[in-house]
Amino acid sequence: MFNTGKPILVENGTQYFLKSLLKQCHGVKMEYYNNMYNIGLLLLFFFVLFTFLIYRYKGRPTDEELAEKERERQLYILSKIKNYQSARQRISNDNITGLPEWENEQEYIFRKVINS
Repeated sequence: MFNTGKPILVENGTQYFLKSLLKQCHGVKMEYYNNMYNIGLLLLFFFVLFTFLIYRYKGRPTDEELAEKERERQLYILSKIKNYQSARQRISNDNITGLPEWENEQEYIFRKVINS
């Protein structure tokens, strides 16, 4: 006569309505999270892509810059060779004893007049 099971506090129709409403809210919530996650990943992808492209654009020297750098390198090497050759020439032109050259006064004055 008496039902000894769990008492039913809500009608079946109301219970069904609330369950379907909760499922629908859960679906909307998951769709919202999914959209936010996708937008976040899209923004991250664009940020990484643009950063990479800017790095590649700014990082690579142009042909003119490469030619200028090569020319500067060649000039540097040539100047070092010239300095080395002039140092060797000076060493070979020095006296064997290393004594300074003697100049008389007339040669010194004559050289000063010519150079000025």
